[in-house]
Amino acid sequence: MLWGENRQLAVDVANNAIDLQEALTGQSLPRDRLIEGLVQVLAADLDHKCKGRSAPARLARAIELADEKGVEIKSIRDLAKRLG
Repeated sequence: MLWGENRQLAVDVANNAIDLQEALTGQSLPRDRLIEGLVQVLAADLDHKCKGRSAPARLARAIELADEKGVEIKSIRDLAKRLG
């Protein structure tokens, strides 16, 4: 499971995604509650591999949006390089 085997990576990527969403919406989001929801979703599908066909495109889109908004999303960038 992603959360059990790569918890820090999951937290870092989730925080990057929340940072980006906050920049896009101009709102502060309930970070802890969102991460708790992520944990529940991951636990509901323990066999999910978390890197389907659309993953590279989603990462590229997040990087593009972050560049437009000036948001540093180091963990997402690092993950995109690893999957690249």
